[in-house]
Amino acid sequence: MKISLGSLTLPILAAAGLACATTQATKDFNKALGRGINMGNMFEGPMEGAWAPMLTANDMALVAGKGFQSVRVPIRWDGEGAGRARDFDRVLREAPYTVDDRFFARIDSVVSWARQNKLLLVINDHHNDSLLQDYERNVPRFLAIWEQIAERYKNLPDDSVAFEIMNEPHEQVTSDRWNWLADTALKIIRKTNPARPVVIGTADWGGIGSMRALEVPDDSNLILTIHDYSPFNFTHQGASFQDPPIPVGTKWGGYWDLRQSIEDVQRIAEFAKEKDLPVWIGEFGALPYAD
Repeated sequence: MKISLGSLTLPILAAAGLACATTQATKDFNKALGRGINMGNMFEGPMEGAWAPMLTANDMALVAGKGFQSVRVPIRWDGEGAGRARDFDRVLREAPYTVDDRFFARIDSVVSWARQNKLLLVINDHHNDSLLQDYERNVPRFLAIWEQIAERYKNLPDDSVAFEIMNEPHEQVTSDRWNWLADTALKIIRKTNPARPVVIGTADWGGIGSMRALEVPDDSNLILTIHDYSPFNFTHQGASFQDPPIPVGTKWGGYWDLRQSIEDVQRIAEFAKEKDLPVWIGEFGALPYAD
């Protein structure tokens, strides 16, 4: 088993005696993710073009040309159609919660461009504000979205595309609710995608703080994802969306910084060994104000 962090892989001893050990195919997929990039803000804004330029086929070619092996495409299914003016809801707000064919066709293009450039692809549910802020009302919609995604892409090779159930559960999606929701969504996915790699994160914004609260479903094709923005006062210094803003000028690299990094990796490695899970660091980095 290995932890993947950009181009870094750390070996971990395999766990023994577990009821549902991870398949070699999923471990190989996780390793093949290699050095990846998030296509941030392109589909995670409230509508396309609001937060970033609209994704094109050339973008995927550029990513592959720079030597990346994979792309994660954050997708706000709980959003609006293409363009800066509202065209249509990507998913109906009431039952049967149908995903609009125009939006599915747009994601089809993303899948096709990634595969043409031999990039592994991870698609997720990102910024689902309806679910985060009104959980009980929107659980059926969330599950219906995944049922349709799974049906749409069931015939894609398992070694080319992975599903990530939800980005950074928080607010009303508490640890307990996330454990139930992740397991329930996974069962829906498995009806049509029995062996596809499925990425599962942690509650409380996806970091290691709630890692031990995660009840890992009994499934042999899971990848644990952790988001690492530690130490936050370094990586997010100068962030305009923090209130109050974190002062610019925080340095990193002293004894305690290095010790925290080592201990964080050890915690992840121990959990991964216990659960026999490959690990993928799906997000990490710092704002440009940091050194």
